[in-house]
Amino acid sequence: MQATVGGFGSITTVSAVMVLRDGGTVTTKRTISPSSVDMIVEPDSLTPPFYKGRPLPVGGEAVRVIAIPHISEYNDPEALTYTWSLGSEVLSGGPQRGMTQVVFTMPKRETTLGVIITNTAGVRLGGKTILLAPAKPELQFYEANPLRGM
Repeated sequence: MQATVGGFGSITTVSAVMVLRDGGTVTTKRTISPSSVDMIVEPDSLTPPFYKGRPLPVGGEAVRVIAIPHISEYNDPEALTYTWSLGSEVLSGGPQRGMTQVVFTMPKRETTLGVIITNTAGVRLGGKTILLAPAKPELQFYEANPLRGM
């Protein structure tokens, strides 16, 4: 079954009715409210002062990831519960209330990082999984020649 829901902030109720062989019916309803989660990855890496980009995560170094939930009925992200996972490992001992960010050591291989966001009753409100690929840093030297330039 597929259902089309509205945009962010809208609420859609989906009902299903099953008719049993004896003529009885079983009805169930689900409420769907679209949400999204932004994740900001901040590696603890250094870049040259002239580099205009952001640092990339390098295997073996500390990385901080911040989750920014966009859930219409919840304005305070600190009131929600976050479950962070790196690959198949659950971080920080499991679900933590108000834990909008997590710090971990970047693995040397490509892996997934996920967060599941629930309310105090344990109802899942949203989540996101991203692929983290460690950068392979390179050091390059350029000769500064007064006649030919760099």
